[in-house]
Amino acid sequence: MRIRPYIEGRDYKYIEKWIDDEKVHALWCANLIPYPITKESFHDFLEKSAAEWTDSAYVATETNGQIIGFFCYSVNVDDNTGFLKFVAVAPKKWEKDTGRKC
Repeated sequence: MRIRPYIEGRDYKYIEKWIDDEKVHALWCANLIPYPITKESFHDFLEKSAAEWTDSAYVATETNGQIIGFFCYSVNVDDNTGFLKFVAVAPKKWEKDTGRKC
């Protein structure tokens, strides 16, 4: 597994497929992004999160480049702590312990 920065023009098309019903959406983002998720609302949210909470967006990929996860990471520079949030894993990986490998 590899971690790399989220690339807006390349990665959204995968993530939008994972957040495909209202319950999953609510559990994933606590309805901070309107449902159904759109490319514009998602990127607006990421931009706001970066500005307000120092979030950086990343994806997890297989070694072949296939995206299997997404998350944001926020750093508190005052006390040097980090916070992992908005974690999403491709449904085909849910039962394969993908999250434990991150």
